[in-house]
Amino acid sequence: MPNINAPISIVDKPLAIFSACCLAAVSAAVFLTLPMLVGAAIRSYQISEDAAGVLVAWYFAGAVVANVSAVYWIRRVNWRNASFVGVGLVALGLIVLPFYIRSYHGAISGLFLAGVGLGVLYGIAVSLLSDTSNKDRNYGFMLIAQQLLGGVLLLVFPQFIPSEASFTFVMTNLGFVLVFISLMAFFMPRQGALVTAMTEVLTDNKSGNITDNKAGNITKHSETNTTAMALLGVFILVIYFVAQAGVWAFVERLADHRGISNEDIGLALAISMIGGLLGGFAVAWQADKFGIGKPIFISTLGFILVFFYYGSDFDLVGFTVASFIFYFFWNYILAYQMSAVANFDIKGNFSVLLPGAMACGAMIGPWLAGIIMQAYSYDYVALIGSTILFVGLGMYGVLLRKNKTTP
Repeated sequence: MPNINAPISIVDKPLAIFSACCLAAVSAAVFLTLPMLVGAAIRSYQISEDAAGVLVAWYFAGAVVANVSAVYWIRRVNWRNASFVGVGLVALGLIVLPFYIRSYHGAISGLFLAGVGLGVLYGIAVSLLSDTSNKDRNYGFMLIAQQLLGGVLLLVFPQFIPSEASFTFVMTNLGFVLVFISLMAFFMPRQGALVTAMTEVLTDNKSGNITDNKAGNITKHSETNTTAMALLGVFILVIYFVAQAGVWAFVERLADHRGISNEDIGLALAISMIGGLLGGFAVAWQADKFGIGKPIFISTLGFILVFFYYGSDFDLVGFTVASFIFYFFWNYILAYQMSAVANFDIKGNFSVLLPGAMACGAMIGPWLAGIIMQAYSYDYVALIGSTILFVGLGMYGVLLRKNKTTP
């Protein structure tokens, strides 16, 4: 009988899970505060929406580099040491470099380095949580941590940082907060558990004893089919983030154009994080009670409704409610999207691509949305984003049916 409990307990310890959630929260902080950062960049450098989209794209390009390369190093390096390398890159990109190069191109360089560093932290955090025995619930805790930090930042920063503050000032203050929280890396385990556990399961499987769900999946699915389906799940996550991030990056601009003040926008977006928190709590509470398909379908419809509402002549209350719903469904669906990949990832090689998929979509989305808004209007962003989500929803139908029928 395989000795699975011993290695798995390394990542199932509450302190390890809490540390991973802190690193994941830090990794998502720049993305969650994008509306504030984009607004500061446009004011500081007097740039257009498409130039702001390029700025954001460089940050996510750094994250993609880190996450894609993690396929090769995530199971080979000391996670604690790698985490501190990531923290160092965050400090260099958000604190040191912007202080010495105070220009648009300096901001691009700093955000790219920060993207690499935060991508390293996110890849390690997701890999640890994917190794735990209760992935769905721990993904929910991760999302709760991300929303808590994002909500606090969106609520506190507009109150203490003047609306006319430079982009460098905003980045530097954000950098100090993120580096401080990242010190939780001290409590990360040196390595994950899945590879060790799977080796024992496979060895025991040869003798005919199968006691682990993961091992059961090995006997049910061919490695070729599961690899293709895992990669399909990663691709679908990319296109969902293209649509979602393309809208999210410019909601501050949409609200500003309707005469809503900077302080009220910050308060509304902070309240929207409560919706994200509730989405994370919903996942942690229900786990796989309703399967994967229903949460994904309902969330997709919610996104499309919010996309088109942002194009209407909304007021502060409407903006707050729409953003609240947006973030509820964003967090609610994300845990199930990650599980859709993890269910096919029998060797733990592809779960690390999940942060890269998010970063890739979040890189393309604002860049594409900025170009469309500059040339046409937001209405086209909503229409194209909704079309992308419909295509992704159809792909999920294929993926989930394959999960039930693959021999």
